[in-house]
Amino acid sequence: MNDAIDKTISFIFLISIGSLLKKNISQKEHLEGVKLLIFNTALPATILLALLHIKIELNLVFLPVLALSFNLMMLGLCRLLLPVLGFGVNTSRSRTMMMLIPSLAPGLSCFPYILEYLGEQPLAWAALADLGNKLFVVVGLYLLAINWYYKRKKTFSWNLSFNLKLFFTSLFKQPTNLVIVIGLVLIFFGLNFDNLPFFIKYSVERTSNMMTPLMLIFIGLVVKFRRHQVTQIASLLFFRAGIGLCFSALLIAVLPLNSVDMKILAVVFPLSSCSFLSYANMYAVNMLKDSPSNAIRQFPVFDLDLALTLLAISLPFSTISILSVCVAKNFFTSSINLLMVGTCLILIAVIFCIVNRRLKVKHPQPTAQLTIKNTKFTNQAKKDNPLRQNLPVGERKS
Repeated sequence: MNDAIDKTISFIFLISIGSLLKKNISQKEHLEGVKLLIFNTALPATILLALLHIKIELNLVFLPVLALSFNLMMLGLCRLLLPVLGFGVNTSRSRTMMMLIPSLAPGLSCFPYILEYLGEQPLAWAALADLGNKLFVVVGLYLLAINWYYKRKKTFSWNLSFNLKLFFTSLFKQPTNLVIVIGLVLIFFGLNFDNLPFFIKYSVERTSNMMTPLMLIFIGLVVKFRRHQVTQIASLLFFRAGIGLCFSALLIAVLPLNSVDMKILAVVFPLSSCSFLSYANMYAVNMLKDSPSNAIRQFPVFDLDLALTLLAISLPFSTISILSVCVAKNFFTSSINLLMVGTCLILIAVIFCIVNRRLKVKHPQPTAQLTIKNTKFTNQAKKDNPLRQNLPVGERKS
């Protein structure tokens, strides 16, 4: 058994450990402690490590641009197709999917297989391409999340009334954002990870090593698989993989990719699993406390439970997809074959969507809505409830 498969099995094993520990770590305070350890310690160290290892080669600058183009294309397609797939318009579920589906986590799901099947040089190319993806996830998606947050408060707009002071205050409240600024400043002055003092390098590396196992165990602790969620997420993942293969087919047909390794890299990179960093962005925005009312806390901008379910399913799905491509290299170097397989995956997504509609699965309402429903309000009190009035029209419950 090769190293890449061993790593995949270990990732699934860590998620299983988290599931087994649910009974022992079930209280909200315990889970919040694990969250804080991940998002305030391990994640910032991981981001700083990744930023300071970036080495930009001007002749390969097109790689991050291509990755960023794929991210933006997927974001646009999600905006158009999520209502068709049953996630609604301007709901916490649709916003969650728009944060996760366009994002990529090649370091977790793709890099081990690139190293095993393609070698070190394609791995370096993939790491450079990931720079565009990281900028999209860490900066672009965070700005999008903040945009949604302030629009729900009705104090935000992209014009002169936009409150820059409030925006930057929220932006720098999170340790991850402070680390990104520090990393970018160091890169601007020509410094990288090797230039740091030994005690800082050692501490950052050790702290970063906690990130993957802690995150996988945390997913196992909190994820709750629901039938309707699994079928909907499966349709999204098949759709995402199909679009990714069609995008790769276009790249192979248009760009002068002469080597087999470069072609396979163009195929497997868009098949990477969804990014944990997107979850960190959503968690940070949901935890903002500068709202004048409690409406945002009662009706969160994002559905974090749904996000964790998607992350838990996305990892093995991407692993199987990438492993299949690496094993059958010659087949997946043809743009025609890629278009055929991509079209088939999109059709499977459509079939899942039709099955979901035929079964008429009713999605449970968010917990906050159920809480208000069960309170001893009269009908008039429900109508006058300020929390309800602060919601977008599409999320109000009569």
